[in-house]
Amino acid sequence: MERRPYNLHRLPCQYCKRVFRNISGLTQHRNAHHGRPRGHLLPAQQQQPEANQPDLERQSSPLNDIGAAPTAQNPELESVIYHDVHKLLNGRPCDSSGKFLADSDAPPPPRTERPQSDWTPYDSRLEFETADFLFQRVKMGQGNVNILLELWAASLVQYNGRPPFASVKNMLSIIDSTPLGNAPWVTRKAQYNGPLPRDPPPWMTAQYKICFCNTLVCAHNMISNPDFAGEFDVAPYREYNGQLARRYTSLMSGDWAWSQADIISKEPDTHGTMFCPLVLGSNKTTVSVATGQNNYYPLYMSWGNMWNNVRRAHRNAVTVVAFLAIPKVEKHYTKDPVFCKFRRQLFHSSLATILQPLKPFMTKPEIVRCADNHFWRAIYGLGPYIADYIEQVLCTNTVQGWCVTCPTPRLCLGDFYEGPDLCVKEHTELLVELVDLKTLWEEYGVVGDLIPFTNDFPRADICQLISGDLLHQIIKGCFKDHLVEWVNDYLKLTHGETKGNEIIAQIDRRIAAVPAFTGIRRFKEGRDFKQWTGDDSKALMKIFRTTGTRPNSFHSYLRHHAIDHYPDHIVNFGAPNGLCSSITESKHIKAVKEPWRRSNKYNALSQMLETNQRTDKLAAAHVDFAARHMLQGSCLSEAIKAFLSATADDAPNDDVEMDTTGPRNEVTAGNAGPGEGEAGTEPTWDYGDVVEGSRVLGDVSLAKQPHTLF
Repeated sequence: MERRPYNLHRLPCQYCKRVFRNISGLTQHRNAHHGRPRGHLLPAQQQQPEANQPDLERQSSPLNDIGAAPTAQNPELESVIYHDVHKLLNGRPCDSSGKFLADSDAPPPPRTERPQSDWTPYDSRLEFETADFLFQRVKMGQGNVNILLELWAASLVQYNGRPPFASVKNMLSIIDSTPLGNAPWVTRKAQYNGPLPRDPPPWMTAQYKICFCNTLVCAHNMISNPDFAGEFDVAPYREYNGQLARRYTSLMSGDWAWSQADIISKEPDTHGTMFCPLVLGSNKTTVSVATGQNNYYPLYMSWGNMWNNVRRAHRNAVTVVAFLAIPKVEKHYTKDPVFCKFRRQLFHSSLATILQPLKPFMTKPEIVRCADNHFWRAIYGLGPYIADYIEQVLCTNTVQGWCVTCPTPRLCLGDFYEGPDLCVKEHTELLVELVDLKTLWEEYGVVGDLIPFTNDFPRADICQLISGDLLHQIIKGCFKDHLVEWVNDYLKLTHGETKGNEIIAQIDRRIAAVPAFTGIRRFKEGRDFKQWTGDDSKALMKIFRTTGTRPNSFHSYLRHHAIDHYPDHIVNFGAPNGLCSSITESKHIKAVKEPWRRSNKYNALSQMLETNQRTDKLAAAHVDFAARHMLQGSCLSEAIKAFLSATADDAPNDDVEMDTTGPRNEVTAGNAGPGEGEAGTEPTWDYGDVVEGSRVLGDVSLAKQPHTLF
């Protein structure tokens, strides 16, 4: 049977390592992944008015010069975007010693002096891409990797060749030796240290493990990631369109970042620094159910200066920095006040310990290298916290059933929210001093005998750092969990149980019969009202009240009440899509679920930490190689180019030709395809000497002495 030859021709993306077989695939990829983000013409620090436009950036606010503003009679200026950057905390580049550059437009110093042929710790591009493909992309099991390497070796015996690695342990040891993206994990233990009864319950004597890495190192890794160059803001700013209407986009465009800059800039030595808020998020997740129920409690961190589209993309803009402890008790202890207090205090003490490395640089600037290769004087701060309602209650020490943003009890949630009557740290602390704990709980919804973790850090107020949660409050809460159920209740109340079910089934069949159309998602099997749009939702609300489905109001649910606070959330933190819990929910897959599936399920957490660290190292190495233009084209095109170059040196002329696919598929020196760089050195293959893989937690014992956090 005639074998079809392998087509060597590929079209590489000039921005990343992806290669494509045809032009249409390459075009779609560029439009989807490398287009200019919407809402940003240029980063805030680069936005300059035109010569014939008012110099708005030098004013405290563009609204001070309304007379000079573009109007509807100037349609060519309507699309112009103005940025009013903070005057004092304006993010000026500096040198490695912290001295501000005289010319802010000066090019940055080179990131590294290493040549393009340096693939350290890998010997070649083939070795790196093989490790990245096997460990990260296909997540091949260790036994299968060994089988693949053996087959690879068998195919090269007649050519006296060798595969890139001697074994899977050899591959893992090389990944572990990658110097980039390194943030070692440590383990601490905490336990209850209050008075013990005569027969203490097991949870009082148990030890709880908290695994975390250095948050300052993680912040450095994100800030210096070249993949984020051109997609972050170095200073708080206010954005206006051509009509001088305020626009809210990413976090640094909101009033919260501006007010933080006002506070920081009161110290003269902070002028010109870059404010770096760190966005945190936490949520429990389940990796297995039934008899093997396993829950994990990851804590995530992101650099607040990044644009929303970067944080939402799968580009390592969100990293897991800790796995918090989950105290488990018998059911009759779950509502024990002593246990509830211990569980809450364990959470706050753990976060205070994990974030300690950042604290010194929340008041004193630190010199860091950013994604654009420039040095900046950075000052850190705790930014918005991403969490669902249950997690918000835990973070803010709020009684469940109360709003975490304003002091509104559950029974009054239906009342109209009139303004910025928000919870603030000063008011809460005053209540704790003046009111007893029972009154605090019943009349103010405050858990008064706990100290939130934000009290340990400057300029941090957890009640004002809780962001809106589009996923659980709007999409899943107001629409799916409430509106969809109300539709079904309305049909059954109006037409009876049997007739109502028939109508629901008929509507579902009609939904399934909707023809395909651009921009509309099809539900071929029907989705029981899950596809209702927002306009449909608004139209149905009046119907629900008149028929008795919701006889009282629509604000008696916390999720509906939370909508009243969204204008404030947007003004403070920018567009809410950049701080949605869907970001951390999607990160669960990469940071928790997939590493757990790759473990042997025994002492799984230590194996999950190893997997996460190796993944971070591979991602950091890939970014470094790409920044040095070492991943252009494909590995195959690079190998062909190296082969043709070597053959050309031995040939009598430059017209070298390699016939691999027949007369119509010749690969010559002129059409070998794009790609630069030199071929790497050949790896050694020693069947008798296998390098053992090193453990990530090699110097950190999981059986350390207990570390009391309280």
